[in-house]
Amino acid sequence: MPGIVKEFLEFIEDNKSVIKNKDLLFIVHCGFSETVHLRIVERYHNILADIYELKSINTILSPGSEAIRIMPKKMNNKRKTGLVYLAGCFRRGEKLSKSILYTLAGNETISEKKRLLFKILSTLGLTNTYWNNQLKKNKAYSKRFDKPYQINR
Repeated sequence: MPGIVKEFLEFIEDNKSVIKNKDLLFIVHCGFSETVHLRIVERYHNILADIYELKSINTILSPGSEAIRIMPKKMNNKRKTGLVYLAGCFRRGEKLSKSILYTLAGNETISEKKRLLFKILSTLGLTNTYWNNQLKKNKAYSKRFDKPYQINR
C-alpha cells in the first residue's frame, strides 16, 4: 500500500465521527492502463462504508494516469471533462452517470494484440525505457533492483 493511502486511511480513522452518515466520493487512479488493478480498491470502499457507517460511497476509477503528465493537454480533455462533471454531480447530490464512469474506467484488461506487442517490446528491452529514464533523472537507477522489504533469513 502506498504511504499516501495508508495516511489517508489513518485520517479517516481519526475523523470517523465527522464522516459518519456522510456521502463520500473517491477518485482512484493508477499508472496501469487496465481497470482490473483498481477493482480491489473499489470493493474496499464498500467495506469502509460499513465500518464507518457512511451513507454512501461513490468511486470513480481512472487507470492510465501516469501518462497524463507526458501527454498533450488536448489528449486529456475527455478525462478532465468527465471528472469535473462527475464531481459536480456528486456535489449536487445527483446520481453519477454510468456512461461517464464506464468511459473513464476504460478497458478492464488489455487485448491479446496489445499483450503480444508488450511481450515483443519487453523482449527487446523497450518496455522499461520511460521508468529507467525516471530513475536516472532521480539518481536512483543504480538502486532499481534493491529489495528494501526482503527478510534475510
